[in-house]
Amino acid sequence: MPVDPGGSGGGREDVVTPPPDDPCLTPGHLGCACDETGAMIECGKVVQRNGDYVTCSMGRSTCDGEMWGECIGDHIVAKSVPGLTLGASGRKILGTPVNCTNVCDPNDCKSIVNTGKDVDAGGLTITDAGISITPGEAGNGGSGPCTGLWCNIASCDGGAKTTISGTVYDPAGKNPLYNAFVYIPVNPAVALPSFTSGASCDTCSGTGSITAITMAQTGPDGKFTLNTNVPSGANIPLVVQMGKWRRKITLPTITSCTNNVVAASNSRLPKNRTDGDGAYADIPKMAIATGDADPFECLLLKAGIDASEIQFPATAAARIHYYKFNGIDRDPGTAPAGTTLTSNLTTLKQYDVVLLPCEGTENNAHNSDTPKLVSYTDVGGRIFTTHFGYQWLATTLLGVARNNSAFYGTANWYIDHSGYNDPMTGNVDTSFPKGQAFAQWLLNVGASTTLGQMSINEPRWDAKSAINPPSQRWMYGKSSGSATTDMMLSMTFNTPVAAAAANQCGRVVFSDFHVSADALVSGTACNADTDCGFGSTCIPPVVGTCSNETCMYNSDCSLSGSTCNGEVIGTCIPDTCSGTNPCARGTCTSGKCKCTQDSHCGSDDCRTAGCTASACVSDSNCGRSQVCLGGIAGTCSKACTSNSQCGGALCVGGICKGCYVDSDCPASSSTCNGGSLGHCSSTSSRFPLTCRNGDLSAQEKALEFMLFDLTACVSPDNWVPPAPTTVYNPVTFTQDFTSTCGKGQRPAWREFDWQAAIPSTASVVLETQTANTLADFATAQKVPVVTDTSSTVLPAWDVALLDTTTGGVLRSASPPVISKNILRMTITLNPTSDKKASPTLIQWKVQYDCVDAE
Repeated sequence: MPVDPGGSGGGREDVVTPPPDDPCLTPGHLGCACDETGAMIECGKVVQRNGDYVTCSMGRSTCDGEMWGECIGDHIVAKSVPGLTLGASGRKILGTPVNCTNVCDPNDCKSIVNTGKDVDAGGLTITDAGISITPGEAGNGGSGPCTGLWCNIASCDGGAKTTISGTVYDPAGKNPLYNAFVYIPVNPAVALPSFTSGASCDTCSGTGSITAITMAQTGPDGKFTLNTNVPSGANIPLVVQMGKWRRKITLPTITSCTNNVVAASNSRLPKNRTDGDGAYADIPKMAIATGDADPFECLLLKAGIDASEIQFPATAAARIHYYKFNGIDRDPGTAPAGTTLTSNLTTLKQYDVVLLPCEGTENNAHNSDTPKLVSYTDVGGRIFTTHFGYQWLATTLLGVARNNSAFYGTANWYIDHSGYNDPMTGNVDTSFPKGQAFAQWLLNVGASTTLGQMSINEPRWDAKSAINPPSQRWMYGKSSGSATTDMMLSMTFNTPVAAAAANQCGRVVFSDFHVSADALVSGTACNADTDCGFGSTCIPPVVGTCSNETCMYNSDCSLSGSTCNGEVIGTCIPDTCSGTNPCARGTCTSGKCKCTQDSHCGSDDCRTAGCTASACVSDSNCGRSQVCLGGIAGTCSKACTSNSQCGGALCVGGICKGCYVDSDCPASSSTCNGGSLGHCSSTSSRFPLTCRNGDLSAQEKALEFMLFDLTACVSPDNWVPPAPTTVYNPVTFTQDFTSTCGKGQRPAWREFDWQAAIPSTASVVLETQTANTLADFATAQKVPVVTDTSSTVLPAWDVALLDTTTGGVLRSASPPVISKNILRMTITLNPTSDKKASPTLIQWKVQYDCVDAE
């Protein structure tokens, strides 16, 4: 059978003369005249019938210059018997032309064959293998109407595409994040699925369950590009997700067929629970139990998390619960003890992540709690601990590591050793994919100047560099005077420790270096705001005092929407005087200073009774012969409902503030230094006011990377993030076939034959129309032909009957449809239900007879 492209859609028809009443008008019939000696033509004859099929001897007939000779066969094929009834699916295997005089003779019936190479339709990929859907191209709904944002995917000309690009940042909007997901949900009207707080099996293999029309992952530079199935138009939702961190925002406009760059403010993780569309965002539920040697809680603030989200467990809505071992308190004397967290497995399981920073000493009392931490991580819990936090892993006693838990064997412990440089060069282990990303990320954010190396302050030596499976070394160093790499600086391991990687849901990070020692403020002297506590400013900015502005009137407050809190406006009255206490200006009259000229009154006028009364909050507002009666200087405050409204301050009791007066500070020898938005100056100061302002230091950045890796989905450390899933959309196209019947005849479109490879749950849907002109198709009846869900058994064909003496879909239609000059086939390729695979239409052909016109 010829395989030239055919149809009026740009292809060529391969047509053989129709079967007339005179058999010799059909080329190749035995005994019929021919005039070219040696000419050959394909032929075939029936040699056996067996049930529904016939066996054909296929070969060639040769012209001897006068007539066609015998059909000499050289191969045998099976074909379907003319007029076979199709199954319920409308599909028959081993299709061949029907209603012909000789079903085996290829010259006895007309064929129009099409391989699809000349099909011109958007969304299709045409190769030697056939036609399939182009991944990620615009669909048109397939056999049904499009839904959600599938309807917003534009077809672009000239190779252009609609794309969205940007960079994912931490909540502060400063450091890019590695391995975050960015996607557009299919239906913006449907709420995102809710997260369940607490230890759970959140593995990266489950990220495929996210229902998205398009998705991308960030690299070490935090960059992403959505470049397939990107919808355009107004109000397009965008979601940034990393584990149980999730923020959804709405992009006002996406322009089709070009790249759209997302602002950094739209592609960061949330600062708080209301930092997203509809005042809604997700933050993992975490717990921190503070230690006095590592103010890890201050890193959370610098990473951009609002202080209002870091509260006591009784504040159920807050996402980070505050416990205290021996570190900074949240509210002096009231923070729950760290042991109430670590000694209770039920309490531990309430949290996605538990932070246990260094307490400055080895605490053997923790040994009894370690089994609970093991059980917590075994069901998906995450732990981050530093330095003396080895106590939770090595369960030491008097400086000796003991094999008391499953955590013990994760490292070669070398407890509390000295003999190393400070600062020292930390070397990133780049032998695994995440390590390579970590090294590049540190360079990208300025935490290192040499790829794979960074300076570490106050390193500690509690494990040897060579660690044990399933642990992964992230950073290591060298002891002083040694050329070997014998200091482990940070490591991770997944849990349960003894489980196969695919069954590990929990994760532990151990860092043998701290948040920078200067993360806390130590006094009130300052050279810049970064020397001051959280929310404070340096006044003046060189060798000044950490403070915040005082005020007399609301207009004195610089924070938009602030009011001057505590002001009592007084009245300027004459100063008292006596013979021994004369007036500075004016005269003493009846014990009161009285002006004699305007200059005695400051900005007021001197009248007969003295200076005119004026409002004041202090004597300095009055004339030199006056004092301010009733004036008290206030401090700037702003009404609030959340910390995000306070420009970096705290929302306390509905007012933006840090502390105003000493009574806001701990009762034991604390003072409020600087008034509003100041910090309580005490040896036992409170969180967050004692956390230093400013950006993350280099090693704080390293710890931030490890923290967000810990809170992301759990994966083996040698896991390479998969490429975004290819998505296919349904595509519909049409092909027209024109008959070539003689005068007084019309076509009878007998059947449509095709070959296809169709994955499970995919389909090829066929519909047909027939008309005498292209314009007539606008009103021509469309008739369903078949929905094919099974692959062709090659090299055979599948067949659907259209108009034969025994029936077909045109004759069975209501009303019946008469074959006309042009046949139009509407073909829809529907992908699999998960949109991850496409059917392939290999080739197709139409068979028809020419019959007498009625």
